[in-house]
Amino acid sequence: MNPSTKVTIKGFSKQQGFTLIELIVVIVLLGVTSVGIAQILSLGTQSYVNSVERDQLMNSARFGIERLNREISAALPNSVRSFSVSDNGSNVECIEFVPILASSTYLDFTNLATNQFNVVEFNDAQGNLGTCTESCGNVAIYTLSNDDVYVDPEQTSGQLFSVDEITLTATDNLLQVTLNNNVTVEALSPTDRVFFINQPVRYCMNNSTNELFRLTGYDIATDLTVSVSPNNLTGTLMAENIIDANFNIQSASLTRNAIVLVDLTFQSNIDSSEVIPFSQEIAILNTP
Repeated sequence: MNPSTKVTIKGFSKQQGFTLIELIVVIVLLGVTSVGIAQILSLGTQSYVNSVERDQLMNSARFGIERLNREISAALPNSVRSFSVSDNGSNVECIEFVPILASSTYLDFTNLATNQFNVVEFNDAQGNLGTCTESCGNVAIYTLSNDDVYVDPEQTSGQLFSVDEITLTATDNLLQVTLNNNVTVEALSPTDRVFFINQPVRYCMNNSTNELFRLTGYDIATDLTVSVSPNNLTGTLMAENIIDANFNIQSASLTRNAIVLVDLTFQSNIDSSEVIPFSQEIAILNTP
């Protein structure tokens, strides 16, 4: 046979491809599979987002409560109080206390009117020797209630007074405290304790914003007014997404120190049905 001869088989055709029905079936199957895969990915993504949101709520709660725990536990005895005020139509829940800058033991304080007394040498909050020549804050002696703490420090009779200066004495390990006025201490401490303090601190939760703020920078004689609130005083944001806050104070007894019960309820931004309650019992360590 001649190699150049072409052979043609009758009835044979080289046609390749899919029919319309086959294409439609493939498209339908791909669509169903894609929907299933998308749902699986969506559920996984949503679970991850919820987990991250829950972790953020937990971290926010831990930070706010831990800071509150540390500050209140070391507060001036009987300075912690809770209250509620109205601010621009919103209810503001607050807890207030006075931090201690330093403490010591006095040696020659009496019930007689005086403007000077000596204390055992101490370090201030920054670890420096507690001498001071201006803006020396206040001293508190044997404060048994809020009424002893939240007063005008310029008073001349009571348990809390304004300090003019603190200087070294000729005797080693002693500091001389000079007050702004001649004062009379109504009740002396059984353990001769004296506390050096300055400005109070408030933690306030505004129900309109669901935020917890730490507020300071105001005088100790300030009354319970809206002037010291998140809307009228620059504060530090401590926690968000709080839908309920309760501060309950149990006074000290003969068998235990004072206790502060803090209940905060956090709500997820993504799922409003998910709430995380936090409860903390804080013991106030210092005693008058």
